[in-house]
Amino acid sequence: MKTIFITLSRGFLARNILQTKIYSLLKESRCHLVIATPAWKDPDFLREFGAPNVEFIPMETPEWTKLDKIFMGLNHNLIWNRTIRFTAMYGIYDPDKVKPWRLWVQLWFWRPLACLPFLRKLSRWFDNRLCPPSSFVSEQIKKYNPDLVFLTNPMEHWDSFYIKAAKAQGVPTVGLVKSWDNMSKTSFRILTDYMLVWGPYMKEEAIKYQMHSEKEIFEIGVPQFDIYLDRMEGRSRKEMLGAAHLDPARKTILFGSEGKVTPNDPEIVEGILDMINRQELVLSAQVWVRPHFGYKNDDRKFDSVAGRVHAYIDRENTPRLAFYDQWDYSRPQYLRLADTLHACDVMVTTASTLAIDAAACGKPSIVIAFDGKERLPHRQSVARWYETEYYSNVLATGAVTIVRNFAELRAALNAALENPQIRAAERENLVHRFSGVLDGHASERVVDFLLSIAETGKPPNQTTYERS
Repeated sequence: MKTIFITLSRGFLARNILQTKIYSLLKESRCHLVIATPAWKDPDFLREFGAPNVEFIPMETPEWTKLDKIFMGLNHNLIWNRTIRFTAMYGIYDPDKVKPWRLWVQLWFWRPLACLPFLRKLSRWFDNRLCPPSSFVSEQIKKYNPDLVFLTNPMEHWDSFYIKAAKAQGVPTVGLVKSWDNMSKTSFRILTDYMLVWGPYMKEEAIKYQMHSEKEIFEIGVPQFDIYLDRMEGRSRKEMLGAAHLDPARKTILFGSEGKVTPNDPEIVEGILDMINRQELVLSAQVWVRPHFGYKNDDRKFDSVAGRVHAYIDRENTPRLAFYDQWDYSRPQYLRLADTLHACDVMVTTASTLAIDAAACGKPSIVIAFDGKERLPHRQSVARWYETEYYSNVLATGAVTIVRNFAELRAALNAALENPQIRAAERENLVHRFSGVLDGHASERVVDFLLSIAETGKPPNQTTYERS
């Protein structure tokens, strides 16, 4: 029996791996699955995912040491792109806390160094020798002697120690980066032997920023998007809207929040509801608000609009405390996002991956680049997020409509409601470039790859999966 060792540090990853066919197919393969996770003894987690050939063990999640912080800083600064420039200028949550000199240091010191790729290799060499994995992690790998270690978030600090331990003991490693926008945010501390990516965009950035060779990278699509095509368990539009006390006869605008980074979302929702009530939209409509469940109590910021007619605030979420991100990994929550996307007619969000999800479901997206009723300076405005490397590339496809005030939002909503096929060709290109093959079989490709490595020590013959 082959043994596959899997890291699972977040509830978000538990959803993407354990609720997709990746997990069911691996269980059917009769491999011995050893899953290192903070939720290894959580009753709800074990009840949901326990199986005879699966063993859950504790995942070491140490605090950063001083050396860890040094190497994490080096990794971030030894690449250069619009995302690195963005964080130097604005930080993440509060631009006012960013020191003015930080950008100049980035431009005049780090940017020239980032043009010397060998420094990334040198940093990783020193990192591997000065920050070895703990005896705890090394003993786990030694004890289970796996045929493969599968890293579900190889850019993460904790996963890097499992990569180091596996490499030190000659065990093959395969990484699956959790999202399309991760490659340009930092240089990974250590590389896996093989990297699974969604599509062409991630592959390009894995080569450019992570210095993976092309032969180490395999495009597989997006496993969690498989359910957008496989609707066997899905609820109908009528069921979804009826349960939310919304009218199936009305067009549904799905508003996807970006949590802490978009505090003025309620004002945008209020503005849309005002348009509906004033009959400024070409068709009767309603708003379904999806808070960002990765941010605690994000739904509460919408309390001011919860009682308004034609509005529904989705609070169907159960935080899972066994993971630090508290993401709801349950089957109902996994299905709910797909059901919601299929029930809506247009997506409204701010610089979010949800625009790619919507495109994968054939729905148009409008992205917000203003702050409700208040006119904020650019460095404090949500408009700044479109300067990042990853979202600049989304805008370049022309697949989404960016709006900078309520008048533009009204016009964009009317265009999308009147013609659901607006920008359809551009959306198809967006999906292909960022998500890769969308055929409902991404999970199967992941499993085929893992089993090939575990059984033969080699990847499958094909390096990419073309459209069928």
